[in-house]
Amino acid sequence: ILLARRITRPVAQLVALARRVVEGDFSTRVRIPARDEIGMLGNVLHLMVERLKVSHESMVDVLVRALEARGKETGSLKRVAKAALAVADHLELSPTQREALELGALLHDIGEIRTPQQTDGKQISTDGHSSEHHPLWGVEILETVPLLTQALDVVGGHHERYDGTGYPQRLRGEEIPLTARIFAAVDALDAITHQRALPISQALEALCQEAGKQLDPRVVEATLKVTKERWAEILGQQAA
Repeated sequence: ILLARRITRPVAQLVALARRVVEGDFSTRVRIPARDEIGMLGNVLHLMVERLKVSHESMVDVLVRALEARGKETGSLKRVAKAALAVADHLELSPTQREALELGALLHDIGEIRTPQQTDGKQISTDGHSSEHHPLWGVEILETVPLLTQALDVVGGHHERYDGTGYPQRLRGEEIPLTARIFAAVDALDAITHQRALPISQALEALCQEAGKQLDPRVVEATLKVTKERWAEILGQQAA
């Protein structure tokens, strides 16, 4: 029995690691102290995970640059991803949820690549509701790529509203994935400070007014726990 456990336990650990990697979690590690073939297998698997992680990050970086080339401000996607993680620091998110939040923030508008563009880079609206289709288009694109499916909750739900008046599914309250609710708050904050050019203090006041309507009150509360100085650093805007 002891001999069997010495063999099966590390194998089970490696199987669990492989499953986490398939789900897009590249941070998990297991320690296999054995110096036999199973130990060698563990070392090789860890090396494969490291290389897969590098390839995954490179793929995401290419997608981010492609999205920003379609008219988004350079660095804006990484900025909102960093902002989302700052809010997540004040909520109880697992490491897997944090990774899903960051990836979703980077790729949230990937569905817009199906929207035609003019030569000047502006989108051509093929119908009156084309902008409402891009969350579903984004889901259709990413669900075919297993290592990117972590982003689906944010991609598909970042335009839902807490009061149920959003799109595309009219989800309400906690029917909306938590990662999508977090991203909705930081996306609004980023838009207010950059597109409307309001200082952080006024932007945070605007978020408070949307608590319970567009935004989850608990997420807004977590957003307020981040200091104005920290927000100014993340968003590159004035705190006052």
